[in-house]
Amino acid sequence: MPRLTPNDDFQRTLAAIGGGLPKLKYLAELRHDGLRHRHWGMEHVYGPEKSQAAMQFAHDALLRHVLTTPIRLLLGDAERWLEEDKQSASKYLGSWREYLSASASTQINSASKKHLKSVFVALSLLLKIPDAAQKNS
Repeated sequence: MPRLTPNDDFQRTLAAIGGGLPKLKYLAELRHDGLRHRHWGMEHVYGPEKSQAAMQFAHDALLRHVLTTPIRLLLGDAERWLEEDKQSASKYLGSWREYLSASASTQINSASKKHLKSVFVALSLLLKIPDAAQKNS
């Protein structure tokens, strides 16, 4: 059996997670210090540089996908996620500010950050999920 490339191996990992928004959450959780993705299994097999490159590539591709997906499709994705794991989905969607500041790709430009922010705000409003930042103030 041929050995997978780091990109193919990580895509296989992401394929096990349903929906773009849960995948973004997963990738955000793999980021440490807001800069590098860390995944023990990937680093063990491919080394830190190759695994980081594969995860950054996947994160950037997923962000581009989310930013080009119509909001009605993202809403359906979010609704399915809420049905499957309400606590995790609500926490993530309600704390979008934290995601943008700590976990957004370092290679995303300011226009894309604003677009992503508007996506999170729209989804939170449409789903009536309270803004965690306002709730805690």
